[in-house]
Amino acid sequence: MKVIIIFALVCAIAVNAWIDFGDIKKKFDDKVKEVKDTVKDYIGLDWKNLKVTWSDKLVGKDSDKYFKEMTRTEAKLDKNVFKQSEDYCAGNKFVGKAYWDPTDPALVLIFDKNGVIAGIQTLTPKSKYTPFPEQQGKVYIDNGEFWAQTAYFVDPAKICDTGRQEADLTAGTATDLYIQNGPDPKKDYWLIPKKEDDIKAKGEWGHGKCVPTMGRHYWKGIKPDMECKDFVNYCLLYNAGKLTGFCFATNADLGSSVHYDNPKLTNDKLKFVLDPVPQCLTDEKKDKAKYEIVSSMHVYFTEHPKVSSDCDLLKPFQQ
Repeated sequence: MKVIIIFALVCAIAVNAWIDFGDIKKKFDDKVKEVKDTVKDYIGLDWKNLKVTWSDKLVGKDSDKYFKEMTRTEAKLDKNVFKQSEDYCAGNKFVGKAYWDPTDPALVLIFDKNGVIAGIQTLTPKSKYTPFPEQQGKVYIDNGEFWAQTAYFVDPAKICDTGRQEADLTAGTATDLYIQNGPDPKKDYWLIPKKEDDIKAKGEWGHGKCVPTMGRHYWKGIKPDMECKDFVNYCLLYNAGKLTGFCFATNADLGSSVHYDNPKLTNDKLKFVLDPVPQCLTDEKKDKAKYEIVSSMHVYFTEHPKVSSDCDLLKPFQQ
């Protein structure tokens, strides 16, 4: 009898413990979800911003020069720095209203007819770099003293005709990413897939390496035996399966613009971002990169690229 009573008490205690544990577990799960939602909002992959310039200087002195937020409306531009360079809507090589710092052509902001951000451009001085003839008029468009590389954030055909309203930015900095690849901006472009699965399926952009604070790199048509004249000087950046940014990249030292990172390349460093590494970019005899310095500018659509650009590391929080 005593054994039965003791057994019953044990069962009662166990049931109560189980009930209490269930309650505790629910509270714990709710707290985990709350924390996860907070983290997700902070490191989210929505296109809520526009930032440029990569650096490994994430904190400390001069860190505020990097991952720098860009103004997304013409009305809020610092006109002491950014001057209107051209009204591209009056021509036919590009579209939009272009603003730049005349002392630093690396960064050109493009706005639509209503003054809402519509694209970005980098200008390479002809005195410092000459693209392969096969690249001229395609990836690099002649723009007077410069070679221009241009990316648009909305359908180029709408930039000068209808544009967007500032309120539309709540839906995102960009509706899509269009990279101009020919003389007619309204039809000569690559429309970049937003989902990594889609770009993998197309197979046009080769899967590259993942670099934290940048993302997983994709390079168009990259192959070991490709010729350098066929190398496309853009990279796409994906994190947790989503497009979060891109980069302009030119195989030359274009100077000291704060917007460029200018890594000194070696064969090992090429392997850090390219997979495979085209043989034309290397000098195996000297065990160094053929182009010892590259000038690249990274562009991000996310709010906090320093932490959200970690490839798949933060994927559980971002989904």
